[in-house]
Amino acid sequence: MADRIRSNPDAGAAYAAGGPGSANQSCVSNNGGTVCTPAQLAEDDWFWWLQSLNARMATGSAATVTVDTSAAPITRYTIQISWPDIGQRDASTYTMVFAQ
Repeated sequence: MADRIRSNPDAGAAYAAGGPGSANQSCVSNNGGTVCTPAQLAEDDWFWWLQSLNARMATGSAATVTVDTSAAPITRYTIQISWPDIGQRDASTYTMVFAQ
């Protein structure tokens, strides 16, 4: 997801939260340009990323992206994935933070 966010910097906050992820926007490349708006591409990225996570992760897994623009023009993104672990009371979590 970090690579997708980096390649679509104009979407910014459209990547925030648990993602839309509910709709495949069918964004395709057209002579190097994108047919979708940056926000639609973010929704499409979420859709495909969640499809991939759901196929590979245990039931009950979750993913979020937090977008912090308080230090503009730098935007800070926090991507977090959590999943249930057998025998563990609390979910396991992986967090990645980057800025652009």
